[in-house]
Amino acid sequence: MDTSLRHKDTISSKVGPIHVFAMMPREGTISPFVEENATGVEWMKLGKDNLWTDRMQSLADNCAWLGTVIETAGLYLAGAGISITTKAGEPHEVAMKMYREWTSAVGDEQWRYRTGRDIAKLNARVWHYRYDTNGTIAAIDHLSASSVRLGKYIKPKWDIQYIYHSPDWSKINSAQNKERFTPTPYPVFDQKTKGAAKKTGQLEYLCGYKDDKAYGEPWWLGCIRDAETWVKLADFTRNQVETGFSAMVILDVVGNLTAKEQVALQKNIEKTYSGSRGNAIMVVTRKQGEDKLTVTPVPRTGNAEEVIKLRDAAKLEGVQAALIPPILCGIDVKTGMDGKGLAIEQEVERFMNTVIRPKQRYFIADPLRKALELSGIKDIGKVEVLELKAFGSVLDSATQSAAYMASHRQYCWRRWPCAPALTQRHRHLALARWCSRWPSRLCWITRMTWSW
Repeated sequence: MDTSLRHKDTISSKVGPIHVFAMMPREGTISPFVEENATGVEWMKLGKDNLWTDRMQSLADNCAWLGTVIETAGLYLAGAGISITTKAGEPHEVAMKMYREWTSAVGDEQWRYRTGRDIAKLNARVWHYRYDTNGTIAAIDHLSASSVRLGKYIKPKWDIQYIYHSPDWSKINSAQNKERFTPTPYPVFDQKTKGAAKKTGQLEYLCGYKDDKAYGEPWWLGCIRDAETWVKLADFTRNQVETGFSAMVILDVVGNLTAKEQVALQKNIEKTYSGSRGNAIMVVTRKQGEDKLTVTPVPRTGNAEEVIKLRDAAKLEGVQAALIPPILCGIDVKTGMDGKGLAIEQEVERFMNTVIRPKQRYFIADPLRKALELSGIKDIGKVEVLELKAFGSVLDSATQSAAYMASHRQYCWRRWPCAPALTQRHRHLALARWCSRWPSRLCWITRMTWSW
């Protein structure tokens, strides 16, 4: 957060006028700082310490729901497979065979998963195009988008000509294994294989658009504060469990005990009467004339409930900001619809149309088409990522059927609570017969749900 000067007051004094500035807070941006002209290096720094992607991964590791968001979006982006057809709509066997050869290092499924997860995490992905001796694409390997940094803009076109790769950017200055972590330059993929590209291959860094920025930024960037809040509240809860919870009962025992005897008594009472195996009833005996045992209950504070509410609010805001249907992340929300099955279907469809399919085309399908065309494959009709079906058709049908019958009995057969479960044909016939007998109620019928 930075500050800005909003107004100025002048106060007179013996030494002269004193100018008083009121410092008003002004929110900064959570967007990563990119240093284009960093001295001593050939790449543009991503973050002030060049480790912004590592911090995002650490945040996802510590925030359960953000990790779920990235994993869920990554699985949907990876899809169920790649489909390549001819212009006639038939499966393109030659193109599919070439695609499987390109991704054979890790396999089609793992290649798609790694690509999809990078897109979900950083809204960017990196492919390493490797060539044979003839300059033809021999393989397309996936590289982690966190492991590359873009080279500086070069005159006269002010374009990026090299991409630098390191397995771990936090160790590039380490004395141990220096050769392994020293950034290696690769030419940018430009559909040409001249010179060094034949030996090293080329890297293609593709990222989502945001104000012509060089590096990709997650589309869920705005929910980072919510994720950080959630993590802090989780740490607060853990500290409460470890140190903050006070005893529920204080026992005042009369006795002249040494320090060791007091510790032993405390342990014996905790072992006997606390924990999951503790006794529910405590019986204490005393001799006649001895003081009674004083038991003082200690009320709990309300911090736990407030923390739970804050964590739930941060989680819901973050998931919605990431455009993920909350129900896919285990959040049960009111949909305003009669059937949860239909709500799930519509939420997933919205998610697919507004987030997943556009990114699948931009990051995966269209670049694959270009690579196939560069390799001489002709008659390519359609290249697409097959949709991942998270819910089976049988389960979805059963859910929608149960939801329909509940709403059906509520709206259509309100006067007959014990109405039987009818087929769709019988429902339509019954409704038509009812309308013909009582035409005056047709207006009321139009207010019912017609999806069935």
